[in-house]
Amino acid sequence: MHAVTYFHRLFHREMPLFIDDAAHLPMLARRGFMARPMTDFDAAKTTTQPAFIVFTRAAAHEAFLQRWGEIPGITAHLSLAKFDTSPEVVEYSIDQLLHVDFAATLTRRAAYYDAILSCDSAEVLPPKGPLMCAMGDSVEIANRDDEMAPGWLYSVSEFLEASLVNIECDRSTFCLDGEFAFDGLIYLFNNPELRERAGRTLDEWSRLAARGGNTATLVNNSLTRLVLGGVDETSRLMDLTRGRERERAATEFAFGCVDYDLAAQDWTRNSVMHESFDGVHVGIGMGQEIPHFDLIARRAACRYISLDRATPAEPTVSAEM
Repeated sequence: MHAVTYFHRLFHREMPLFIDDAAHLPMLARRGFMARPMTDFDAAKTTTQPAFIVFTRAAAHEAFLQRWGEIPGITAHLSLAKFDTSPEVVEYSIDQLLHVDFAATLTRRAAYYDAILSCDSAEVLPPKGPLMCAMGDSVEIANRDDEMAPGWLYSVSEFLEASLVNIECDRSTFCLDGEFAFDGLIYLFNNPELRERAGRTLDEWSRLAARGGNTATLVNNSLTRLVLGGVDETSRLMDLTRGRERERAATEFAFGCVDYDLAAQDWTRNSVMHESFDGVHVGIGMGQEIPHFDLIARRAACRYISLDRATPAEPTVSAEM
């Protein structure tokens, strides 16, 4: 099934929608969905009718991902569990999803992947740059297919961005150098202990970034200076990352592919949907020992630089971060 067809059916309320927290069922009902709790999910029925799932709890999402290859039909899911799961932000994130033009978004995503996988480097241009992204000989990417196959546990995010990741090791796919001016910041935690330790700092960073006046300096793929809302937060960045995981290394360089209405965005909310805004975002951290946070520059422009590379970079598909 083509992704445009799948999401057309979802948006026209022509497939079942499940959610892991029944408290959100009334909100979904107000939007015309015949939503059901995740406990009612029957994998066997996906062979005749695709399903869509919303996760707001990390344990439920992790258990679902363990069923890779076991579910016989077509599913996609929106995972909000690692972000803000307050009722207000869950509702906001659902509304953002329902405003996506999937045909235009997938066309934009294909163009971004074609450009980035055919160049030797990309430059984010002023006023958002200059930031140079040097490409490796092989790259790790998220899924770039438009056709949805049975058994694959698709995340909504992979359809809304063209993403390069340094998962194997630092600089395995790309290396960033330069200045990056951005509009907002979102963040996630992959374990409760990390949320407890760093949650207040990231909450404050998100609020500061919503004011504007945000810049990041990257040297040899490491974030060396961070200014949020005009306040230099480099010292706290160092305290948060020193000696942990990959410290301040950039782990993601991605292009959001959705042309959202600027007036509909609220950057004080920590919503995963913000990273899909048409433009560029840079991700720092792996989310285990330090938070993973994305610096998002809406409508950032790039130029693509090709030398005389004999063959384009060879992409490999990486698991969701």
